[in-house]
Amino acid sequence: MRRHLSRHFKGERAQNITYDRLLRFKRDRLAEKASPSTVRYELSLVRTGLVVAHEAGRLLALPPLPSVHVENTRTTFFDEDNFQDLRKHLPPAVAAVATFMYWAGWRRNETLTREWRHVDWNAGTICLEPGETKNGKGRAIPFEVLPELAAVLKAQREYTDAVERRTGSVVRWVFHREGERVKSIRQAWRTACKHAKLVGHIPHDFRRSAVRRLERAGIARSVAMKIVGHSSEAIYHCYSITNDADVREALAKVAALPTRPALRIGGRP
Repeated sequence: MRRHLSRHFKGERAQNITYDRLLRFKRDRLAEKASPSTVRYELSLVRTGLVVAHEAGRLLALPPLPSVHVENTRTTFFDEDNFQDLRKHLPPAVAAVATFMYWAGWRRNETLTREWRHVDWNAGTICLEPGETKNGKGRAIPFEVLPELAAVLKAQREYTDAVERRTGSVVRWVFHREGERVKSIRQAWRTACKHAKLVGHIPHDFRRSAVRRLERAGIARSVAMKIVGHSSEAIYHCYSITNDADVREALAKVAALPTRPALRIGGRP
């Protein structure tokens, strides 16, 4: 990313970076097939540099940023069947990460940075500290309530104990490969998705899946937002996806109600 900024702006003075110059950069980067989200982020980095120059008195006025439309709406999620199809193609270390994300609905970086000090076995909780989350607020999830979460954390603890005995070293991380923290699951994910024929799925789809399960379980929205860490209903709504199967299931429940009124057609009972 910095390479692209250097290539486009190398040698230019802050005073020469006007709105028109930023607009040209936007058009050039989009023409280079950079994603809109990447271009928007790159523009924000340029803006940060201009703000520094402005505060230092080297720039009289800050130019506005050109808008970049980013289409973030996604509708993919995992149900139990396709999740299990994916999981069986993942190596054990990544399968553990995926299982936790699927049931907890936590973001990838939130999951991969968990240390054993974040796990309270007595309380049966695993936590994120304030400042570690996207909204800056800490949160904890009672894993003991959900057997699948409890199972994956207990299996990781047993694996960690075995690695520590074998190596004589203390392992800080919940998710690791022989003591080394799992930092990326990208390659394993792509390979597993290919074998499971799950084209277009990304790890973040687990958050949509978690929200969908909470909605279908009838969990109060305020509680569901707290579980997955959404700070506003607008953001939560983007993850609350209803598909045709949900609609069919809902109507089937209506059809099963014992007190439905008799159907009238053409004015006749």
